[in-house]
Amino acid sequence: MQWVFGQEPLNADDIPPRAIILDLFHAREFVFQLRVQYELLRKGIKLNLGFMISPLPQLLKFQILGSLRRVNLLVDPDQVFAIVSSIWENPGISDAELIQTYQERCNRAGLRPDFDLPPRVLAFLELDYIISRADIGSAGWYLTGRNPMRMRQDAQEETGRMSTGADQRSWSAQF
Repeated sequence: MQWVFGQEPLNADDIPPRAIILDLFHAREFVFQLRVQYELLRKGIKLNLGFMISPLPQLLKFQILGSLRRVNLLVDPDQVFAIVSSIWENPGISDAELIQTYQERCNRAGLRPDFDLPPRVLAFLELDYIISRADIGSAGWYLTGRNPMRMRQDAQEETGRMSTGADQRSWSAQF
């Protein structure tokens, strides 16, 4: 536990593998990754990861398709995942970068990009709190899965009441 509480700088050998830490805290990897994206959103931090990351988790794919079906936006799932994966792999991605990576992904997959699709998908997924746009810093897109801050704001606008904190829910219990 010296690497948690110690004053000395950490060496790479001091840090256990991610799987051990996740297991220690009974955390699911994709929930942890979503929470990191949410914290990046809150601070308006844009990341260029520069390394291979895990593909978009299957559970998120199901949630995304379910969200779009609820609003009768029936589109090619591969096109939708090209959009959302661009956000997943590039936290804080700008609109222009998103369109560029969407086009590149479609081209690699042999799909014809539908440039009318990204704004519609982004709008609906943002309404469902699956993706979020930062109001500060990068003003880019993040795949947060949930956005407790916006959920609370929207509930306050709807009810006209300030949150007392009693309505707080566990982040991981929402998945």
